[in-house]
Amino acid sequence: MVLAACFIILIVVAVEAVDNQVSYPINVHGWVFGHHPHVTHPQADGDTSTSSKTTFFEVNRPIDLPAGSKLLCSTPILNRHVFGDTGDAAPATSQFATCTAGATFDRVVLRWQGSCTGRQFGRISTVWVSGVEVVRTCTPEFPDGGGSWAFSKDVTRFTSLFKTVRKVSVELGNVPDVDYNGVYNISIFLDFYQTGLKRQYASPDLSTAPAHKIKAIALPNPKSGGYWFRLGGSDNPQSISKEVTGLPRNAYRAVLELCVSSHGDDESWFTNPPNDYADSTNLTFGNGPFREISVSIDNKFVGSVWPFPLVYTGGFNPLAWRPALPIGTSLVPSYDLEITPFLSYLIDGSPHTITLTVTNSLSVWLIDANLHLWVDSKGTTTFSSLLNYNAPYYAPSINSKFSGLDGQFVVSADRNYSFSGWVLSSQGNVTICVTSSFTYNNTVLLEDNYGYQTANLLITSQRQIVTSNDTAILATYKTTTEFPFGITCTQRDGPNDSTYLKCSIAHGMSSDEFAIYAKGNFARSISNIQTAAGELNVASDNTVSGGTGSLHQQYDYKGTKGCYKRLLSTQDSTILADSSSSICTPCNS
Repeated sequence: MVLAACFIILIVVAVEAVDNQVSYPINVHGWVFGHHPHVTHPQADGDTSTSSKTTFFEVNRPIDLPAGSKLLCSTPILNRHVFGDTGDAAPATSQFATCTAGATFDRVVLRWQGSCTGRQFGRISTVWVSGVEVVRTCTPEFPDGGGSWAFSKDVTRFTSLFKTVRKVSVELGNVPDVDYNGVYNISIFLDFYQTGLKRQYASPDLSTAPAHKIKAIALPNPKSGGYWFRLGGSDNPQSISKEVTGLPRNAYRAVLELCVSSHGDDESWFTNPPNDYADSTNLTFGNGPFREISVSIDNKFVGSVWPFPLVYTGGFNPLAWRPALPIGTSLVPSYDLEITPFLSYLIDGSPHTITLTVTNSLSVWLIDANLHLWVDSKGTTTFSSLLNYNAPYYAPSINSKFSGLDGQFVVSADRNYSFSGWVLSSQGNVTICVTSSFTYNNTVLLEDNYGYQTANLLITSQRQIVTSNDTAILATYKTTTEFPFGITCTQRDGPNDSTYLKCSIAHGMSSDEFAIYAKGNFARSISNIQTAAGELNVASDNTVSGGTGSLHQQYDYKGTKGCYKRLLSTQDSTILADSSSSICTPCNS
């Protein structure tokens, strides 16, 4: 199964541009936030695009390496591998062995270097090590001349995987043809560092080192299509259950990392109309604009996430995402759930079932998970029990009003839950309290027979983890995240049965975190906002005869480990302004 992950969201097409002249087909009549009634594989008739290559990038804070860090070695886990016609092929594989020759390392960075020979859709790609997902990414949507892109990710949290020989699998389903002939060449490296400093690893909440063991909650040994489970729509279930066995009985902490991305009819799930409207207007997509990813152990709910509304590299107007990519596409976000209060459900030596569910999902969601476990090196068994469980029923509120093609849909939801449990290990008897709260508000408006369309969404979540013993609070961790998304689009008829489309979009990701624990504290604040705009002129034969795209982005990081700010502006694939600074400024100056 081939997934052009960045292909059907907002205005989704592959665009070639020279002097704002572009040519490619797109069915726009009856266009609803990028969903087309009859999406076909575009043909590039009359393409006059440039053969120049584009270097793509996503704005992120550079990897934080302390001064004096020593690079011990670099090892390729995939070296100049060509992904040609790989749509139905099994993932590319290799054998990995650490290059450190016994030297102690405390930081691992994954470096991705990729290129594409020509025009190609954005494709979803994932790297697994022994079935454990370590990175998920979406390739850029390349113009006719192809191009390159690169990114890095701190993968120190997966240290336990890098100490022995492992199988590496890389999925990148690609289907080149005469018009979309781009072939990918991918190299992936692991860099091992010795920093000599204590750091906040992957768990600033408890100031812990990476997990001692990681269990994959995924498909075993896939022949094609990767280790993902597929959820949603008529061809896939809403939930998938995986039996887990052989978990260490001396575990004292558990975190489930959810790895997920949406595709097909749910790529722009956050703008989907409710089913009553979809049925009335004969749309193939619906289920409303609300999604939740939830987890249960042996049919008992243990946590959930409300996912980031990801705009893919072919989304809205591909001209807006050149050369700077949409937020979260190079490093598709994963989500951590603290499930330590439920350890007693996992480490009693019996098989247990972990179930992953995507509420209201259409085809197709790709999902797997990593179970991170910390074990007691001084004991063979730990003891634990659930103390308190509070997960009241909730349901989103949907107010749907429409007449013909025009309608307004207001969706809101609130959810709160909390759990606590104790764990007895060589570290003593520790109680863990986990509290989560979410709010969701979204208004979708369709007017003038799709001539005017808007959506305004805000997802807010808060999580708090507190650990204590009989005499003191040992650690407190709290995080607040916000996912804003807004879009306004207009379309009107032009001469000779042509169509003019104009859209503006604003989306972002912000978070505030702090932790207090016995050995110190940790705090950071991240704000990452993009605003983009673009126009497309579509002829009667559904070829685009002209278009523009612009982007403004502000990235701001402040924390106890430093600061980083970057301002970027682009217009029609050209960088107009790009500045960055690592100077910490007081307050909001």
